[in-house]
Amino acid sequence: MVTRTPDARAVNPFDRGPSRTEQLAAAGVLGRYRKLILLGRLRVPLDAARRLVGPDCAYRLYGRVTPRKKRTRRRKRRHLPSP
Repeated sequence: MVTRTPDARAVNPFDRGPSRTEQLAAAGVLGRYRKLILLGRLRVPLDAARRLVGPDCAYRLYGRVTPRKKRTRRRKRRHLPSP
């Protein structure tokens, strides 16, 4: 028995989602990224890093964030005419 969703995709009611090996492989990849982020070898935006690392290790990320410097306009030099 196959039912159709409103966006016309076929849905198998016996499909249980990703298998255990697929879940373990995904967890391994996320673990590697987590390690690279915490070691500082991979630079990602703070929000994304916080989601990947988790709340227990997010405090380690805050030391790496440098505050943005306020941009100041540089004055143009006026070149005086040569005598």
